[in-house]
Amino acid sequence: MLFCRPRARTVLGTVAGVIALVLGGCGPEPAPDSPPGPLEGATISLMQYTHDQVNRVLVVKIKAGERTVRVNRVEVVSGAFTGTGPEEYDATVAAHTTLDLRVPLGEPDCAHRLSPADVAVEFETPDHDVVVDEPRGSDTLAAIHRRECAVTTAVADVPITWGSHWRTSGSGSDLVVHAPLRIGPVAADTAVRLSGIDGSVIFVPETDALPLMLDAGQTRVLDVRFRPNRCDAHVWETSRGFQFAVRLRVDGTGDEVLVPVVPARAKQQLLSRYWQEQCGVRR
Repeated sequence: MLFCRPRARTVLGTVAGVIALVLGGCGPEPAPDSPPGPLEGATISLMQYTHDQVNRVLVVKIKAGERTVRVNRVEVVSGAFTGTGPEEYDATVAAHTTLDLRVPLGEPDCAHRLSPADVAVEFETPDHDVVVDEPRGSDTLAAIHRRECAVTTAVADVPITWGSHWRTSGSGSDLVVHAPLRIGPVAADTAVRLSGIDGSVIFVPETDALPLMLDAGQTRVLDVRFRPNRCDAHVWETSRGFQFAVRLRVDGTGDEVLVPVVPARAKQQLLSRYWQEQCGVRR
């Protein structure tokens, strides 16, 4: 006995983002009055909130229309990230409500030139497999891919790492945390310009060594000083308290790149303790 599981291919419509369903794979084309598909009337979009950048996940937002939507599995397919796969869910989106489903971003495949037209979201629902081609926010995924590949290229040209020997000077509100930041060695036939270090909502990193130009083969260790940016306990509600980044431009390339330089967990705990002493606030 041949059993055909209905399969659906879902394409975002051009009018108000309404989803049109084209059923196929088994039997004749459905009649016009056939039952609505599992995502009919829903809007699918991709986005990434600030805290999702830390965890390197992508948000698949489902906005249900007149009907409840049920999802058992979701996967974002683009060919531009490796190590991704379907995420299992038992999710119900009531009519006229929204739900965010998170999927791992994976590692960027920088040999792939991602176009928004390459992006699709595959769903498994109780009755159908549904594919949404080029969902809203596909250009967001393409922008993430470009940014991460620019960082990958920059780090290959000039490694940037925190040293292990951190120290302090002063005490109380005058306490200063000093951290060594190693830049280089710069790759052959390459020159880089470092213009600054971006801080977080909690800490401000400072150094007298920037801006700085480094040529091929050169290495420099910067003395980075940390001071509190804010001294209220609510500031720790952020998930990006230790997300520092070096601004640099590789010679011969286009825009400036932000290279993340996140301290190891032990150094984060060290900064947290020093923040309490500097600010006179207990967490």
